[in-house]
Amino acid sequence: MLIRHDAVSSNELHLLGGLRAGTHQDGHLILYPTTDGKVLACKSVRDTRAYYQTFRKIGTDLIGHERHTTIAGKQPDSLWTQFYSGKRRQFEVADHWSGIAHTSHKAGNHDLATLAKHIAFTFRVSELRLRDCSREYGWQIEHAVVGKIRPNGRFWHIKSFDLDMALHSLLTDMGTARDYLGHFTSRYILREKQPCDSMAKLYERAKKNKLQVSEAGSAALIGKILQICDPTSAEGWMARLSEFRNIIMHRAPIGSIASEHYLTAKTLFGGEGQVFQIFFGIPRDPIAAANTDFVDALAHFLELFRRLREFGYLVADASGVEPTILQITDKDIVARPVTG
Repeated sequence: MLIRHDAVSSNELHLLGGLRAGTHQDGHLILYPTTDGKVLACKSVRDTRAYYQTFRKIGTDLIGHERHTTIAGKQPDSLWTQFYSGKRRQFEVADHWSGIAHTSHKAGNHDLATLAKHIAFTFRVSELRLRDCSREYGWQIEHAVVGKIRPNGRFWHIKSFDLDMALHSLLTDMGTARDYLGHFTSRYILREKQPCDSMAKLYERAKKNKLQVSEAGSAALIGKILQICDPTSAEGWMARLSEFRNIIMHRAPIGSIASEHYLTAKTLFGGEGQVFQIFFGIPRDPIAAANTDFVDALAHFLELFRRLREFGYLVADASGVEPTILQITDKDIVARPVTG
């Protein structure tokens, strides 16, 4: 491996609201920025395994980890890793679906492999969209610090439009992943003669009891779809995701349903000081006619994505296809002799 001695790397943890965290050179956790643009030292937290518990304790959540690498002073490259708490699978969801695509390709089922690759792509892109949203929140915190916005102060400016666009892109890609999963379920799990091309159509067929279910796993999956797509159910998170997407695709920008078309520079107490966290309020349930339960957009969409990820695993398990990872051997990379 070629080691570049002129490479400079930095790491930052993305938290909700644009807040950032990292490890100080002395080994303790740091949070930034404070309301005056400084770094908050959490000197009692030195074990990285305690970071997540600390974040949750002060009222925030970890989105992911971004590693920046700059070589010879050029434009930095970025490596993004999405964070998930709880029990981990062997593969993250995008890799899991890539593995299903590889298994299917080896078995000669090229149509299934193609759709599985599409699902993997939308999950991978959605993760990057979450990163983009977090970056825009981070920029808004910088603006609040430089502009000396007071705690709980509201503001809006031309760059805030980029945050709207990032949220729109995230909803679009999550909606695409949802529909690919609906298509996959209809075509390769239920094996319908005329497969649905969207989750909404599959849900309507399920409600009318028009789906032929012969296996217990398929029945459980359909039961789950009936639950999560039901706009009247407390568990109807996919119905809410669909409504958010329909709003921005067909009716109005996300800001039109916000509690106020402003960002709020809220503060969190980190134990040894206060740090900024941007809040952009949207209704938790966009389907309800009258709703005063407003939540932060990034926090809510992160939760919807995590639920979508778990549903992606559920569909993958019901497919019965074991994921395998492409293995490249010396035979694959040895140069072939040039003839002629």
